[in-house]
Amino acid sequence: EDVEAPLMRFHRDQPWKPIHRLQFLYWPVMYGLLYFGWIYFTDFKKYFLAKVVEHRFKMRTTEHFIFWVSKILYGYIFVFVPLQHIPLGAFLIGYTVMLFSCGLFIAMIFQLAHIVEEVDQPTVIPVMAEENIYHQISTTANFGMGSRVLGWLCGGLNFQVEHHIVPHVSHVHYPG
Repeated sequence: EDVEAPLMRFHRDQPWKPIHRLQFLYWPVMYGLLYFGWIYFTDFKKYFLAKVVEHRFKMRTTEHFIFWVSKILYGYIFVFVPLQHIPLGAFLIGYTVMLFSCGLFIAMIFQLAHIVEEVDQPTVIPVMAEENIYHQISTTANFGMGSRVLGWLCGGLNFQVEHHIVPHVSHVHYPG
């Protein structure tokens, strides 16, 4: 799911549509919208729409609290506060540039970790936890592990295998 993007085809087993012929032209837009989609749609779909999404994450009360507090803080810090200090037009331009550049950056990280020759590209999504761990290891690659600068820029996401296997462990513990 890290590399899912509407209108994009990554694997020969994905259904082909005529629009895919042009994805070499529109991929920057799709990737630029990735972060926007996560913040305003995917998070809610993933956690709350169980009937629509097969792989719903079950959240405990503390996770619900963290989710909603994080969403409220995000809205406050990145939307409400800037709107108190700058005109709406400037905010919309700045916020759009921020979301778009973040989406492109995240997409590049996930491409380096998931859409490379060294990893499997299975079409079957695992159901059991044991299968999921194997799936994560076989479909994910680390990159730039010796670069402290890249590790800092990626927030540790260059250690994708570790990130998927132990997501609750801080990325500062991955190297070594």
